[in-house]
Amino acid sequence: KDPLFDLCAASLRLYRDWAGQLQEQSGVDPEYEEPGLLFLATSEKSLDVLKSRMTWQREAGFDSELWTPEEIRQMEPHLTLPVAGGVHMPGEHQVTPRRLMEALRASCKTSRVEIRSGSRVHEIIRQSDRVEGVRTDSGTIKADTVVIASGARSSEITGLCPRLPIAPRKGQILSLITPEPMFQRLIRWEHAYLMQRAGGELVVGATNEDAGFDRNLTPSGIGGLLERVQQLSSCTAKLAIKEMW
Repeated sequence: KDPLFDLCAASLRLYRDWAGQLQEQSGVDPEYEEPGLLFLATSEKSLDVLKSRMTWQREAGFDSELWTPEEIRQMEPHLTLPVAGGVHMPGEHQVTPRRLMEALRASCKTSRVEIRSGSRVHEIIRQSDRVEGVRTDSGTIKADTVVIASGARSSEITGLCPRLPIAPRKGQILSLITPEPMFQRLIRWEHAYLMQRAGGELVVGATNEDAGFDRNLTPSGIGGLLERVQQLSSCTAKLAIKEMW
């Protein structure tokens, strides 16, 4: 455990109520769900790694349980990948990011939060050890408090003390159309994952590439995801591709 882990755990505890408040304020459902996660292992060696993770998760206060191949096939019958076992983590939750952003924007508007689009922040303005605001494309904004929530762009903002050594990673993702839900839980195998969403969408992710801010889709990236999802479930071979991003 470390401070970042503690911060993430605190966020998880708050998230359910926060998502509910957003929905109430905005009228937009962010599709917060609690399906749990099933992490698969295809060898005894990889299963041993999952067992060690299960141990520290339990010590950290999170439920985690070992499932046999027979239990996995019973609980998720559409999985056809030969497995040595898996770990079920019922505390894993999900939202639909686009729906969440729509709810957040609407909630901010209701709360009279001003959102300025297309105005890039370049610098944090400081006086001695105090923050006084930010410098943007369109001028200076005075403020006693500044929250940095710029993700992979945070390292481009000057005036931060200390600087944030954050670099972007590229993740190609796709989704398939499922006439009926195929999976009851989030499914993960090595670096691949499946997320069943409302409305008949199965999200397949993701690559993890050191490609800067390049957003191009590539044959190797998308092709690898399509190969992985068919390894996980041969039932997906004839599903239509909905989107790639």
